[in-house]
Amino acid sequence: DKLFLKGYRRLQFGTNLEVEVGRYLTEHSHYPNVAPVAGSVEYLRADGQKMSLVLLQGFTENQGDSWRFAVDYLERFLSKPKLESEESELNPHAYFLSLMELLGCRTGELHQAFGLSAGDTAFEPEPITPEDFASWSGALQADAIATLNELESRRSDLPENLRAASDQLSSLRPAVLDLISPKALSGISAAKMRYHGDYHLGQVLRVDNDFVIIDFEGEPGRPMEERRQKHSPLRDVAGMLRSFSYVAAVAANTETVVHPADRSRIGPLVEDWEQQVSSAFLEGYRKAIEGCPAWPEEPGAAERLIRFFVIDKAFYEMRYEMNNRPDWLSIPLFSLIRLLDAQTETL
Repeated sequence: DKLFLKGYRRLQFGTNLEVEVGRYLTEHSHYPNVAPVAGSVEYLRADGQKMSLVLLQGFTENQGDSWRFAVDYLERFLSKPKLESEESELNPHAYFLSLMELLGCRTGELHQAFGLSAGDTAFEPEPITPEDFASWSGALQADAIATLNELESRRSDLPENLRAASDQLSSLRPAVLDLISPKALSGISAAKMRYHGDYHLGQVLRVDNDFVIIDFEGEPGRPMEERRQKHSPLRDVAGMLRSFSYVAAVAANTETVVHPADRSRIGPLVEDWEQQVSSAFLEGYRKAIEGCPAWPEEPGAAERLIRFFVIDKAFYEMRYEMNNRPDWLSIPLFSLIRLLDAQTETL
């Protein structure tokens, strides 16, 4: 109950992110809400290349990950014969929302820890340049176009309800490309730095009424050196917001699989839950991130960046679901449509 030994199954030469980041957070920034690194075993080749084999961390006694906690919570809420929100003026989600606000605080504190100057160029924050914004926008526009083209090519294979949604998203193509164009990021001044890189509820352990953040390996499908590159940590924020969206969809599907007619009643409830949880998380994050160089000070700039990364993540999810879990394609598809509809209403 003191130490946790993790052996790596997929071995790669190069700097291991989890070892590197874990040491930084443990020894330099002393961020408390992670499993501290106690040591590692590395294979060092004669030519100087190294490969991490084993990571030793402090053991974290916990109550499971936050994904299962959130899904179980929302399923219990939806399955009540008479929902509390229908019979009380008190918010039935008050306790859960307080936890999500705390999670936002812990996320902001993590990013503050990454923003500390430690004299290590691998972790030193750097200004985001116009070239960075142009590169991010160009890459996302290319991904969006490829994803929309792929969706349209599969239209005939989609269920009827997804066919209509696919047509609707296709009709919004100009609006999508406008939201992720270089001008959408113009006038933003902020820093890029190291960040989690694969942040969602499954990467957060519940420890009593608090949280411990784990697995700093980044997206496993990307090359190691690409995962070490600095970026805006608001990508982590977008990842968590998308995780809330998946919780809402999974819980709603569970509750309506036997009684599909309940979807008209449950749909607005889960949308309201997602909106409240996202707002609570962002409120906690804003409080904790204040003063960090990664948080842009221009009015509305942070919201624009987060929206950009949410769209980026949603298109990534669409590609993944089309190729791996077609039954889940509706989650990012409908999320994108809601986001675009909301943007249209504000214009």
